[in-house]
Amino acid sequence: TYNVIVPARRDLPHAIGIPVPASKAEGAVVKYGLNADLSDAKTIDVINAATVCYVPNLIPGNTYFFAVESGGQSVVKGELSIEGPVRMLYAPSVYNLRDLGGWTVQDGRTVRYGLIYRGGEVNGYHAPVFDDLKTLMDLGIGAEIDLRWRDDYDQDRETNKSGYGFVKGDTYYFAGANDYTAANLSEAATLQRFNEEFQFLMKHIRQGRGVHFHCVFGADRTGLLAVLLEGLLGFDLNSLYHDYEFTSFAAPAGNRNKSAIQERIAVIQKESGATLRDKFESFWINKIGITADDVKEFRDIMLVDPTTGIGEVELQERDSAPLTIKSVYNANGVQVPQNVLDGGKGIYIIRYNNGSSKKVFVE
Repeated sequence: TYNVIVPARRDLPHAIGIPVPASKAEGAVVKYGLNADLSDAKTIDVINAATVCYVPNLIPGNTYFFAVESGGQSVVKGELSIEGPVRMLYAPSVYNLRDLGGWTVQDGRTVRYGLIYRGGEVNGYHAPVFDDLKTLMDLGIGAEIDLRWRDDYDQDRETNKSGYGFVKGDTYYFAGANDYTAANLSEAATLQRFNEEFQFLMKHIRQGRGVHFHCVFGADRTGLLAVLLEGLLGFDLNSLYHDYEFTSFAAPAGNRNKSAIQERIAVIQKESGATLRDKFESFWINKIGITADDVKEFRDIMLVDPTTGIGEVELQERDSAPLTIKSVYNANGVQVPQNVLDGGKGIYIIRYNNGSSKKVFVE
């Protein structure tokens, strides 16, 4: 019953409105970032001399700094704190798109934002506009898992093709399957596909690259993969249901109440383990075929301590090549400019060219 009242579509989040003085609005820009000096700032043009400039897709749990500039001079400065935890993304031509981050799991850690996104398709039957794809790529999405089946079933003339333009076998994975029922969870081909999708996902999130997985509407096939990943991270049962039901906010997908996923979760609940997380882990290891080390690495990358934002990733020498810094993340898991290490105070995660990482504290 989510969509019985207008507006039917509720999967588009509110953007944050930053006030712009009317006398300075002509030709003004808004700059915003996580650093107080705006050294990491993104810039948005104020359109048509508007007195409000909307900033979309900010990450909950962060404080952002902003400045309105007109004629090269700062006319308004301020900061704003984003609360959540659910982060639905604003890219209107893509349905039902949200970040898996923000949920608190069994061990008290929180799922990291900005690495795994679930949603609807990005080409074909629901072709998005270019600006929305650019927005998503600017957010860090650099790989795509396409869970669609074939052209006739999915009413889509471009299955087996990345809407982002990613390369098949490298940054694009095409499932070519339609298996999302409870019965499918005992089929060898389905289990093998989940293994391949997990390995593809890990390949990219290890590098800090966001992955968008989707079917057509981001409901059934997408919903099952999401539940499997979330259960492995340690979502409790109500959180699994809640994230599954958020799909109902996108009207074209129709209502997806918990009764539609219960039978599939019941398959996992038959596995061995003292907790629901243990049962999902047993299913992933014993049925899908990943290893205990895979599970630990996945959780260490995706889960952060809610008080520090730091996960369990530790530095490991993997080869003898000279280490160079590949990327730097702040305590909330958000990528920041590397020069922040020269003057920015706080806790940071440094990722190196060989895939290893370490935590540092800059005074």
